[in-house]
Amino acid sequence: MGNVVVAAERLPKLEDYLCFAVYSANLPLHRLLKPLLDEVGLTYPQYLVLIALYLGRSPEMNS
Repeated sequence: MGNVVVAAERLPKLEDYLCFAVYSANLPLHRLLKPLLDEVGLTYPQYLVLIALYLGRSPEMNS
């Protein structure tokens, strides 16, 4: 059991992971956008697709 504790102490802290930093940064943005997106009946992924299409970054549009 002592080996598990030593191994766990060597792991990086949660805040050292990039994915945690991205997730943490997304929370306030999502809280801000959610009421606005709810008004127009969109989810965040749908909003991202609309933005990508508007900017012309769809693979179908480039072919």
